[in-house]
Amino acid sequence: MTTSLGKSYIKVAIWLSLAFGVVGIQIYNSLQPPYTCEAKSVNVVYGDTLWYLAERYCEGQISLAVDDMVERYGTTIHPNDLIQLPTHSD
Repeated sequence: MTTSLGKSYIKVAIWLSLAFGVVGIQIYNSLQPPYTCEAKSVNVVYGDTLWYLAERYCEGQISLAVDDMVERYGTTIHPNDLIQLPTHSD
């Protein structure tokens, strides 16, 4: 049978694991180079997503490129949309 002290240790261990995980992700992202995108504009075709376009045409922190495109275009794109890819992040 688990004692209340044992349950407390488990809760502390879980919170510490989460905290170290969040800090680890932040450190990893800070070590990634800023992104650059090779194409200036892309014609959207059926099935494209902003993430797919960033993976295909950008290098570095893809998530930052996607964030910049979401700020500019929102979360929905349609076939035949002309997307101006961000050039770089600083």
